[in-house]
Amino acid sequence: MAAFEAFCGIGVTVTPEQIQEAVKTVFESNKANILGMLEPRGGRLSKKRFEHATEDRYHTNVGALIGKVRELQKWSDVKAVKEEIEKQLEALLGPKTAADAEPKKKDKTKAKAKAETVDAGTAESSEAPAASSAASSKFY
Repeated sequence: MAAFEAFCGIGVTVTPEQIQEAVKTVFESNKANILGMLEPRGGRLSKKRFEHATEDRYHTNVGALIGKVRELQKWSDVKAVKEEIEKQLEALLGPKTAADAEPKKKDKTKAKAKAETVDAGTAESSEAPAASSAASSKFY
């Protein structure tokens, strides 16, 4: 029964100091990514992307950071973790500006290319059922 209670987190208390330390650890290991110095896939930035890295300031994935903190502090309060992450983001990046409040713009060329490949795949798949239905109607 004690193993079950330990597994479920019964009686576990996580202090704000422990949450603060866990967030600090996650920030140290992900600092380059938070600052926009790495591509999302972990590669180094191109020169063009490096010039625009400051545009990504507050557009970092907070959910991923919360998940990494939860790996360290399984039973921590998510609301307290999010508040601590936001506090440390502000300390690292400075106060939010009007540009930070605007939603991040998506690259339209990537979305357009993706839509064209989906349309091409749909056109090919729509031809096959029509041919099979014509062939099946001849036999009935």
